Amino acid sequence: MAAYGWWLTCLAVATASVLPGPIGRATRAVQALVVPAAVRQLLVGTLGVGIVLAPLTPAAAAPAGTTAAVLDPRGPDANQQSGFVSSPRVSAVLPKMNAPTPRQPATTPPRTVVVRPGDSLWSIAAARLQHPSRPAIAVEWPRWWAANRQLIGPNPDIIRPGQRLRPPTSRNGSGS
Repeated sequence: MAAYGWWLTCLAVATASVLPGPIGRATRAVQALVVPAAVRQLLVGTLGVGIVLAPLTPAAAAPAGTTAAVLDPRGPDANQQSGFVSSPRVSAVLPKMNAPTPRQPATTPPRTVVVRPGDSLWSIAAARLQHPSRPAIAVEWPRWWAANRQLIGPNPDIIRPGQRLRPPTSRNGSGS
């Protein structure tokens, strides 16, 4: 128990030592006397890893402004239609973050598709297929290239963010 108290004291002193002004200067002096160098390095490393890994936690992956939820083990019929139920222990409004929103396949094809960074004709074709499979995408992406060849040029691997691509017409002529 005493070791735990000492560890918490070291953590508090190390944390306070980064504060600006006279409090930070005073705790840096105390830290140099009380907290061994190995413990200081361990604390700094632990805090650094925590800061680096924080964006990768499941809470950070949820859409901004949503409430955390837990899956009801009794199944979707147990509580509302989605199968998710808010828990008082878990629910919290998550902060707004500038995370990219996942691209949802459109139910009706848009008139144009704006190319975003990281897009390829393969990914664009896959996102717009109802049932994407490798063979279906392999057939569809060349149709996207053919429909937009004047804009894309001779190399289908080079599309630029901001380009507006037209979906290819369907085989019966009614659109993608």
